[in-house]
Amino acid sequence: MLDTPYNAFSEIRLDKWKDGRNREKVERVLPKVAAVASAMGYSSDGDLPK
Repeated sequence: MLDTPYNAFSEIRLDKWKDGRNREKVERVLPKVAAVASAMGYSSDGDLPK
């Protein structure tokens, strides 16, 4: 973690992960967490719970 520190000053925007270096890893996990996300009120397109 110290090799790649968190940047608290990076841009805030939706779907920022799609431009990052871990995009493929995130895309592989999304189907596995879809049921939990739905139970928490999130839609499949990433909208926040209402």
